Amino acid sequence: MRSPRSSICLAVAALTLAVGTGLGTLPAVAQTPVRPSTPLTVWNAPSPVEFDGLSTWLATFDDPTAGADQVPPVYDYFHEFYFVGTESFGHLSLEVVGTEKFASLVIFDAEESREHSVRVRFPWTGNSFYFLWVNRLADGLWGAWAYDNTTATWTSIGSLAVPTRLAKLLSQSTTGVGWTGPDLESCDAYPQAVMTRRAPVGYVGTTSVQTQLVNRFQGDGECPTTAAPFVPEWDYYVVGFDPPAAAAAAGLGLTPAAGSERRYFP
Repeated sequence: MRSPRSSICLAVAALTLAVGTGLGTLPAVAQTPVRPSTPLTVWNAPSPVEFDGLSTWLATFDDPTAGADQVPPVYDYFHEFYFVGTESFGHLSLEVVGTEKFASLVIFDAEESREHSVRVRFPWTGNSFYFLWVNRLADGLWGAWAYDNTTATWTSIGSLAVPTRLAKLLSQSTTGVGWTGPDLESCDAYPQAVMTRRAPVGYVGTTSVQTQLVNRFQGDGECPTTAAPFVPEWDYYVVGFDPPAAAAAAGLGLTPAAGSERRYFP
């Protein structure tokens, strides 16, 4: 199984996202900081093939909001994909940085140690569904779009010109939620982010291929997080602490599991 490179990608994103946005002054880094692990789900086609594009549906639940003694949210709701025959990879994301919202496409060219990125303001909201899609436009040219199911509108995130050796995608990809701000001194200082995401669909030309679950796990970090099944072909993810479970689940008509604060769904 290919190892996700989320920790590398999220660390780079933290350097770029936190500058010049509505986050305000970041808290001082603690002497003994802790960080949430990154909940991850790995998907693949039943018979692996080479893709020209990938897409997923996702829904963020209530907007992540800082509670008492918590910092503003800095989260990346990402879909990580991998290029055939190389260590290069990319992220297609919805992001929140304090009070501001973005959609972004980032491609990391491992051979040249170079990042290509494009980002647009995209005012996504909690309790809504979005469709994210990355696709090969031509040799060495990749584009990305976000569809808002509530307004039935498409937003172009942009396109990236990369070396033509980045020509096809592996059918394996990874979804998750990552904290991209500085490490904090306690786990309960992180505001809560909750997402559900459908198994990605790949494209060979215009032919769609449904991927399936391979594995769920947590990336490095000291604070507990959740990656777990929701309904068939959908996983959910929980990072941070701790609005009431009923409030976080209410917008999509979901019922929290009885007697559990952090496990939202039966």
